[in-house]
Amino acid sequence: SNGPVALDYASGAAMLVKREVFERIGLLREDYFMYYDDLEFCWRARLAGCNVGLAEQSICHHRYDVRNILGLLYYVQRNRLLTLLTLEKRRTLALTLPCLLVAEVILGVYFLTRGWGATQWKLLRYFATPDTWQAIAARRREVSRLRTRRDAEIVKGFTGGVVFTELTNPILRYLFNPLLEMYWSLIRRFIVW
Repeated sequence: SNGPVALDYASGAAMLVKREVFERIGLLREDYFMYYDDLEFCWRARLAGCNVGLAEQSICHHRYDVRNILGLLYYVQRNRLLTLLTLEKRRTLALTLPCLLVAEVILGVYFLTRGWGATQWKLLRYFATPDTWQAIAARRREVSRLRTRRDAEIVKGFTGGVVFTELTNPILRYLFNPLLEMYWSLIRRFIVW
């Protein structure tokens, strides 16, 4: 190929970042601890006008163990929501919010039926505190100062389905994901800002 292939984000397990990018947008978010920190960083970089690419000839081996899914699920869910709430413009959030709320209810029910209610309760407690919302507002202000790209450019490669290999379920695959894809295909054309 003639150079790196453009990506929405690169895996933090094998990411090379120019020093200028760190100087421009800051580091990966320490408060994420794990999961979505690489996606949030790349999304923030793209909003600031930087590009993310793939070196096609590179090879990386990353050992990944999901046997302790319950211990990791909190960070996956929390950081996914934090990323959306801090990086999307308010108008984009308004369009995606109905789907996000329905998804959270369905995931909450799924967690409860799997015996993961403690994780759901921990998430609810986290998002019920004023400190959380103050931190989100502060991060939104920081991101706003970095923005040189529109949401329309950032989300054009996004899909509407839930892709989480640890959650394989026929209802997710044949009902929920098609509905999400349909909703996303309808609203994405309205994201012009």
